[in-house]
Amino acid sequence: MTIYFLLFIWLIVCSIVFLKLPGHARRLAEFLCSVIPATMIAALRSVEVGTDTKQYVYAVLLIKKLGYGQYHSKGMYSNYEPGFVILLRLCSRFANPARILIIVSSIIICVLPFFAIYALTDRPALVYCAYFMTTQYFTSLTAMRQCIAIAIIFIAILVFTRTQNIWVTMLLVVVAAMFHLTAIIVIPLFMVARIRPKTRTTVVVMLIFAALIAIVGSMLPTIIGMIPKYRGYATHGLHFLQPGRLMPAIQILFFGIFLADLLIVGNTREDPHAEAARPRIIPKGPRSIISRHAKPSYYDVEGRRQTGLLWNLATYSCACGILVGTSVLFTNVLYRLMYELLPFLTLVIPTLFMTKPKTTPQKIMHALCALALVLFFVAFLLVPQRWFGINPYALYSGAPRI
Repeated sequence: MTIYFLLFIWLIVCSIVFLKLPGHARRLAEFLCSVIPATMIAALRSVEVGTDTKQYVYAVLLIKKLGYGQYHSKGMYSNYEPGFVILLRLCSRFANPARILIIVSSIIICVLPFFAIYALTDRPALVYCAYFMTTQYFTSLTAMRQCIAIAIIFIAILVFTRTQNIWVTMLLVVVAAMFHLTAIIVIPLFMVARIRPKTRTTVVVMLIFAALIAIVGSMLPTIIGMIPKYRGYATHGLHFLQPGRLMPAIQILFFGIFLADLLIVGNTREDPHAEAARPRIIPKGPRSIISRHAKPSYYDVEGRRQTGLLWNLATYSCACGILVGTSVLFTNVLYRLMYELLPFLTLVIPTLFMTKPKTTPQKIMHALCALALVLFFVAFLLVPQRWFGINPYALYSGAPRI
């Protein structure tokens, strides 16, 4: 685990060392000095690092040895989404397909999110720290298919925030779903992103959906077992269909605390003069792509709009995260849906903590958010390897024989 914590320390150092650089130079330095080591650590890892890595390595080696037609006819690892199958087939054309698969997937998984964060935020290094604390970097080493989908979701957030083009955004989500079907969970978030969440409405809607989940909860394992793609969980993966214990409580607590704070701070947007209460997420002035050829007055409106969209997306993602945690009370396999929701929250966590609380309840909520983030991170370190915990790091030393 040493190398992971060294990376985290380095991310913190970058957020401090580059602080006094001019805006664009600082953001670029934070991006490059963060994404390069993070990508190298992932790309140079052994096939033993990550719960699913060896499975995907076996798949690409089988395609290399047998050809895709014979590989598919045997039904081995044949339930992957089409986008990931294309990636496997492309990598199988190289002399060392396992090595290429790890390198290419690591570049996609690390570079796309880090670039989206660089393009969307004024202090990328702080968001990279939040990315690490929300365990997304650890997950990127172990859940290859899903994290490629999540990387594309980061780009979808960037495109939607910049353009509000829902069709292009939905197309990107479809592409993400071609690598991992769970990506479709973010579609409703983009569809309601323009609507500012009201506290009372949010609570009422969540209670209704939570009640519906509770009603059908006992049937969820059976329903999942009926889906051909996930039938394996009902045959040789029964432990994934067992109800969660501590896991759903952690999810519900984590997203619930952040949802409360986001709703409290979000209310300041009612006052046009209260923007100082919530630091800007979108880069200001010439650092913004949109403002490069725009008048300052246009940027002020456009910047607030984009910031509002990110804030809304983060709020709705937390509400959805609570519902996901509720579903995990009935089946563990739905736990992984949480990771599609974390990018939205990650983008605003530093801004949330930088907001100066004015009242005692706000101070308490800030403290609870910090505690929830730490507990969430510590809880992941205790996750067993078979439950997508992280294996001890090792450098690549060759692919397994088949």
